[in-house]
Amino acid sequence: GMRTVIGEGAATNPYNDIYNTEFMIVIGSNTTEAHPIISNRIVEMTVKHENLAVFDVREITLHRFAKYKGIIPHEANLLILNMLAYVIINEELYNEHFIEDRTQGFAEFKEQILNDPYANPKYFEQVEGYEYLSKLIPKVAREYALKKSMIFWGLGITEHTDGSYAVMAITHLALMTGNIGKQGAGL
Repeated sequence: GMRTVIGEGAATNPYNDIYNTEFMIVIGSNTTEAHPIISNRIVEMTVKHENLAVFDVREITLHRFAKYKGIIPHEANLLILNMLAYVIINEELYNEHFIEDRTQGFAEFKEQILNDPYANPKYFEQVEGYEYLSKLIPKVAREYALKKSMIFWGLGITEHTDGSYAVMAITHLALMTGNIGKQGAGL
């Protein structure tokens, strides 16, 4: 997914950039179990700065430290990511200069997201047990867009039928907010 969007499939930042970020999103990764060294760095920063959002289908250890805790429905990764994009676009929180200088196709992407009836977080108001996500997702989107941010994901994203598309959606979030190509902001 990253290779399709930005021409490279590897992490964009060294892991020490965790110490230079202002906000982090972890989605589809039981980081404590699968990547304990990275998890320790995330926890250290979160304890100091309360700057973590976690989305997963189950409660994981990182939820204990997160400012925003999202238990999401199975197979809803791409839905959640598109909802984050919807809020950023709808509230015009995107980085116009970065988009203009370093991306292409944003107008079409923007139109697709805004016209997708499932991209509005209010959709969750009608999903029993997940209603709280309609208010949580906009808060996460705002912090992600307005701060120097990083997104972390794992096999809970990549090993799904729509895994490549979800990684593309993550990369689109970074590109539309300018959260890529600088210290403390990336994928």
